[in-house]
Amino acid sequence: MSRLLRLPFGMRYLLHTQGILGSSFALFLYLYVHIFNFFPIIIPRYHDGSLPTLIVIVYMFLSANTIISFFRTMLSDPGRVLKLSDEKIDWTFWEKCPKCVKPRPPRSHHCQKCGHCVLKMDHHCMWTNNCIGAGNSWIFITLLCYTFAFAVLNTVIYLLHVFKWLEECSACNQIPWINSTSPSIRYLSYFFILLMNLATLFLLLTQYINVYYDKTTIENMSESNTILAVQRFRDSKSKHHSFASLCGTSRILWLFPCRIRSYPITNSIGLGASHPFAV
Repeated sequence: MSRLLRLPFGMRYLLHTQGILGSSFALFLYLYVHIFNFFPIIIPRYHDGSLPTLIVIVYMFLSANTIISFFRTMLSDPGRVLKLSDEKIDWTFWEKCPKCVKPRPPRSHHCQKCGHCVLKMDHHCMWTNNCIGAGNSWIFITLLCYTFAFAVLNTVIYLLHVFKWLEECSACNQIPWINSTSPSIRYLSYFFILLMNLATLFLLLTQYINVYYDKTTIENMSESNTILAVQRFRDSKSKHHSFASLCGTSRILWLFPCRIRSYPITNSIGLGASHPFAV
């Protein structure tokens, strides 16, 4: 049975074995790819002039925002449904959860791992050990964007090392540390870089399609009366409004992971269903 560990500044961490292992592996994957490329390849190539300063700055920018987005996604409130008094509930659209028997607005779902209902729940992500819902979907998409960009840049740098810089090193009889290691370590690194590229690309495309059509992963897998009820509201929204209601009206800040998102859940749920919640 999992339980929530309350942390300062409104943060929380789910004590769940599978989630702890999954998030630990995701963190290990990031650190492995970062250390594998940064110290044996990027730093030497920067000092000998092969790698421009701008590329190193971009690399550090993507790396920092990736890890910030990861911890914000993992420790943020996904949109837990709060307990409200009956006079604040519009029972025309609200319902009682069959699992926790608490009132919840439309498009909310109960998470077995977290043990509570989540507003506009998309899915429970084992790699961040947290639910993805109305409260943290925007930072989850930010995480995917930065992780994919970080993985692509790592891939490009490594391809340059293999097909260009390695020949230059051989010409001056200098064998980099990365090439003197065991082949199994190098093959493992190839696999991790490829895994990061493919996994983040798949998740990023999935989330983009979900936001574009204003659907969640759960809604794509199952249709219910609640989902059909919000179809009219969903069809009336422009595609830009779908992204703006999730990430904010200012496009400049869409990929800024350190900001605080505050918005009424009315815009995310529709049909006049409101819920006091802000992140």
